[in-house]
Amino acid sequence: MLALDAIYDGLSRTEAARIGGVTLQIVRALVMKFNAAGRDGLIDRKAPG
Repeated sequence: MLALDAIYDGLSRTEAARIGGVTLQIVRALVMKFNAAGRDGLIDRKAPG
């Protein structure tokens, strides 16, 4: 959540990744999930099947 907050405060994704202690690809995936489904999109769910 720190990385997402940083992005929405105007920082770059690179800076947000550094703040959140994650890679740039993880930040990208989180942003896509958040934009698609909001906070509920960030919850890990059991895979179907």
